Amino acid sequence: MKIRSMVMVTLFAAAMFAHADWRAIELIPNDNQSDKAFEKAMQVNFAASPDGWTAPPGDQYATARIAGGAGRSGKAVKIEYSFIGKEKLEYVNAGKEITVETPGLYYCMWAKFEGEVGSLRLRVNDASGETHQLEFENSIVPGVWKFYAAKLKDASGPWGGDGNKKLDYPVKAYAIVYDRPRRGFTGTGSITIDELYIMKKRLEARPLFKAEVEGAAFGNVFSGTGALKVRLAATDTTGAVGANYRVIDIAEQVRGSGSVDLSKGPGVIDINPGASGIFITELESTLNGVPVASYTLRMSVNPAVDLKSVRDSFFGICTHYQSGQRPDYYPLDTMTQMAQAGIKYLRDEMCWSRVETNKGAVLFDQRYDNYINHAASLGIEPLIILDYGNKFYDEANFPVSPEALAGFANYCKALATRYKGKIRYYEIWNEWTGGCGMKGKDGKNRPGNTPENYSALLKVAYETVKAVDPNAYIIGLGGEHSEHHFNAIEGMFKAGALKYCDAVSVHPYRYPRSPEESDMVGEIMKIKDLVTKYGGKQNIWITEVGWPTHKGSRETTEAEQARMLVRSHVLMMATGVVEKLFWYDLMDDGIDRAYNENNFGIIRHPKFYCMPKPAYSAYAVMSSMLTGVTLKGKSALHGNAEAYEFKRGDGTVIVAWAPKTACTITIPAGRKAVDMMGNVISSDADVTLGTDPVYLVQK
Repeated sequence: MKIRSMVMVTLFAAAMFAHADWRAIELIPNDNQSDKAFEKAMQVNFAASPDGWTAPPGDQYATARIAGGAGRSGKAVKIEYSFIGKEKLEYVNAGKEITVETPGLYYCMWAKFEGEVGSLRLRVNDASGETHQLEFENSIVPGVWKFYAAKLKDASGPWGGDGNKKLDYPVKAYAIVYDRPRRGFTGTGSITIDELYIMKKRLEARPLFKAEVEGAAFGNVFSGTGALKVRLAATDTTGAVGANYRVIDIAEQVRGSGSVDLSKGPGVIDINPGASGIFITELESTLNGVPVASYTLRMSVNPAVDLKSVRDSFFGICTHYQSGQRPDYYPLDTMTQMAQAGIKYLRDEMCWSRVETNKGAVLFDQRYDNYINHAASLGIEPLIILDYGNKFYDEANFPVSPEALAGFANYCKALATRYKGKIRYYEIWNEWTGGCGMKGKDGKNRPGNTPENYSALLKVAYETVKAVDPNAYIIGLGGEHSEHHFNAIEGMFKAGALKYCDAVSVHPYRYPRSPEESDMVGEIMKIKDLVTKYGGKQNIWITEVGWPTHKGSRETTEAEQARMLVRSHVLMMATGVVEKLFWYDLMDDGIDRAYNENNFGIIRHPKFYCMPKPAYSAYAVMSSMLTGVTLKGKSALHGNAEAYEFKRGDGTVIVAWAPKTACTITIPAGRKAVDMMGNVISSDADVTLGTDPVYLVQK
């Protein structure tokens, strides 16, 4: 694909912007540290030779061999490893010890990884003998040289030594730890390391400019076509402030680059992609020509959609509007982003404990009406979870006693009555076997959450809601973690749960594994077989599944999250038994990049203007291609490919990818190939299938 210049920079006096509709936004700190922001603190490069490097044997260690290798600029150290599928821990442990006496420094290296991606850490011993494991701040990209940095700082979960959880200097950085991609993994690979130094930041990272955007809807999201203006203005007066920038797409192709001298006044970057998908602007602040910090800004250009005309859909997403007691936490503007992505359903809740705060009185405050009414105005339908314990009944545990069951029924009746005609879908509880929303006497034991008791609660909720609204659709099982909870699922069926629900819900999480290698389809079909065995006809709703983009153990890159989103949806549609899928979730719940629960979203946290991730753009394209389709069957494009054909209007669309080994296919006559971001790749020609899904659409 030919890349055209799409970025222009214009400098203006600040007064010229008074009339424009500019929105101030906070830029996202860049996960990928730039080597230009560092300088050597210790004059040593112990990656130039394998001398002194060790990879000792151990029960938890993978087999590893230290050798010399070709670096990016000369000689390098190469760690060749083999995972053999040990039942418990198995990781590469290799390194060369170096003593660091000064706090605040970084362990930095250029490295190239070959093999399936695992997770990378640095192991450090402090002066007391306490061991810390530190995260490298950059995501692993296999097959390319990349700069990686780990700050020598206090870490959570250290062990040994004086136990004060502090780095007591001097410290010894002695091992690079590389965890397997998943438990039981077998496979080989290598890590080649060059230019390894102890470094320091050239300047203390701090904001040097403020950013504003103009020309976009909330979150920098466009429907159809769009262009974004970014205005930067210096906030630091200690020197000449500048900004280096480049604009990249999901494949990290550079679509524009340059620099802005902000010491002469505000500068505007015009971004006009002329294409569909996610576009990331990387901004590096400079002071007197020295790099200080790096940030990103995102925009998404999606197919236009009229969600109000969609009567039924496969596509839903999980939200937390109930928790929106702070208006900045889950802004209602994010629903517009949902509608722009073609997402028909949201899954949220109105917890029992939040609406019955005085015993016997069920009251709903305005925020519930606000998000239900706003959803309706956009053509979005809610699935509401009836859930969680209440302090007035059974000590806030799972409702078992007659009084608690009556209280839960009263809550269900009040909610169904208030929102009749506005809420059609209800799910009963959420992940009850894990004790969600319960508080046992000792904080661990949660009496009452058994398959039999859940089935009794389901019966109460089903009969109560149906009495108020016979058209209500009740989802049972409470989103069981299907792979690990088959006994609980079968127990519910034995206890009669199938009599009291219209569909059954599961949460087949498997990150960071792909849906193919973890046999997501097989898991779902096993549940459907159980439904049939016990005389049910219910289809399956997947009310949670997702891949988080955190940094650390079991991490998923943003590009990987996007492809997992599309592939899991298509595979579940192709089962013929999954009725709807709710992705978890819409928005990042926090800003801690090391915490998985903060990073499940397809858009970022409101602190960062709810800017999109690649998965958001992928969702928008997927929904535009597959809303309203019906399954025709598996398509035989190539032996290495997963390919499924769906009837779409007067024609069909094939969705295809190669989960293991790339392959070349000939585009069937009369079709064009469209990539995961919605751009035409090829027409009437061969195309290479890889891990990213491709749509083969009739012209």
